Amino acid sequence: MKIIGLSGGIASGKNSVAKIFEEFGVVVFDADELVHNLFLHDSSVINEIAQQFPQALKGKVIERKILSEIIAKYPQQITIIENILHPIIRNKYQQFIIKSNQEQQKLVILNIPLLLENSFYKVDKIIAIIADDDLRRKRYIQRCLADNNDIEEIKIKQIEEKFFMLKNKQVSDEQRIKKADFIVYNNSDLASLKVQLLEIFKQIC
Repeated sequence: MKIIGLSGGIASGKNSVAKIFEEFGVVVFDADELVHNLFLHDSSVINEIAQQFPQALKGKVIERKILSEIIAKYPQQITIIENILHPIIRNKYQQFIIKSNQEQQKLVILNIPLLLENSFYKVDKIIAIIADDDLRRKRYIQRCLADNNDIEEIKIKQIEEKFFMLKNKQVSDEQRIKKADFIVYNNSDLASLKVQLLEIFKQIC
């Protein structure tokens, strides 16, 4: 079984790449989707997050939008969340690899933040997703404001600060390219991205 890791800066388009591979029939381990489910259904995680950030608890679930707003205001608080989530993500990843081997999958994709920055996750090949910094910044702001009608200048500034905080935790695109086996450029549309990924998919298979 080949394990392919996706590596890209914040808002470079890793989720779009993962979805396209799913269209190709590849099984994907998606850490972001896992976290989403944990915030909705895992009582242990919900309780731990609620103890640290009670305002993020809405009913019996953690509201990611509120949690994101808290981190935008207080970026250093992200470490608390990472300490709760990362051990669970690693455990789920190990279970995923075991299950995929049992199912005799020929190829799996890992969509995990900070893949290159974390030596825990082992991959056979790396696909680097590269996009211009300014485009990524704009995408990130649009994503954060997608469900919000009150676009305030101060809120955009907080989102930008969070973007740069997350960006600075990651390796540079230059380092990413050096470590990559395949490179895709995501400065255009989904059609262009899919063409590049189809060629990579053919080479890997």
